[in-house]
Amino acid sequence: MCKEFNETMLANLPSPTIKIRATNLIDGTGNIHVRRKKDDDDLEKKVEKKLKELNKDINNTGGLEAKLKLAVGARVMLRCNVNVEKGLVNGALGTVQAISETRITVNFDRITDPCEIEKVKRKFMVMKNVFVYRSQFPLILAFAVTIHKCQGLSLDNAIIDLSENVFSAGMAYVALSRVRTLSGVHLTCFNPKSLMVSSCSIKEINRLRQLYRPDLPQYAIPTDCGSRKRTLTGTIDEPQAKNQKNMPPPKVARDKRSRPSD
Repeated sequence: MCKEFNETMLANLPSPTIKIRATNLIDGTGNIHVRRKKDDDDLEKKVEKKLKELNKDINNTGGLEAKLKLAVGARVMLRCNVNVEKGLVNGALGTVQAISETRITVNFDRITDPCEIEKVKRKFMVMKNVFVYRSQFPLILAFAVTIHKCQGLSLDNAIIDLSENVFSAGMAYVALSRVRTLSGVHLTCFNPKSLMVSSCSIKEINRLRQLYRPDLPQYAIPTDCGSRKRTLTGTIDEPQAKNQKNMPPPKVARDKRSRPSD
């Protein structure tokens, strides 16, 4: 959902979309089976096949896109620390001002002057003893971002989807607490079941209540720690991490400034 929204917003910009492909260098020197040119060719084919899978999630590729789509006016997020003192840190949001082969000029929200972002190189493993060095601009489209990626941000306005696909304890809290004021929160969908609290948190609240406010009632604690079963108090235990890979992707928190004009 987040990817589709970003691509739709990008297509609606008046400036042309520019596709920037990453440069990949395969390092198979640690693989003892690579001895001849034929072995090199076979290894390259295997790596290309594996890369197609890894490219679906840039967290597997050092945070760098295989093919970065940008345009002047696009909202972007920085994916690594470039200059911490200046504020060019992982998660910084901005708007693309200019694009060239060697650098991208971005007006970041919390930095006065435009900043030039150059390509970075990241190393990641594709298979045992085989690595890829990828060179790419450390930017991603950010008209909309997942709840996970918006951690640490402070927004004036946000359009938030809290439907049934919120799957982990604390996710709704993270999304809602990104916005500075209540008037800046805009919910497109709200499911009460998205407000999940972990069993550990409930136990700690009960402990503190018993210690300092014994006059207050105790919350019921879910007995099935691996389920999303709702208790009488309305609390839901967080799912086990091993099950999360089969669950729907997280919903997105969108910066209201990025909404398409009517």
